[in-house]
Amino acid sequence: MTEVATPSFTAYMTEELIPAIQKAFSDRGVNDLSLEYKDLQLLGKWRNGQRQFILFFAKEDVNGQKAFACSDGQAQPQTIEPFLVDERKVDTNLIVFGLMQRLHAQKWLLPN
Repeated sequence: MTEVATPSFTAYMTEELIPAIQKAFSDRGVNDLSLEYKDLQLLGKWRNGQRQFILFFAKEDVNGQKAFACSDGQAQPQTIEPFLVDERKVDTNLIVFGLMQRLHAQKWLLPN
């Protein structure tokens, strides 16, 4: 994938990142994922909203600071942690990989 240097960060999110994340979830058997990008936050929910994550972007730049939060059940995320902080050049593949790795650590992407 290409580095993001597009004039519209929202277009990048809706046209490239969201479809890539949807495909990654679908490849793991999760077919009820809903994704919404708003105000520099990408919110993902599945299992009827019982599991959710948020990717936070400090500015309209994938190479800028990012953070991650997740929650199980109806609770709001309690802990916000840095996301991909050691990476200088971030692209779509790296964001998807980091997200899936983080959710796998929660044991949320394992078959039931």
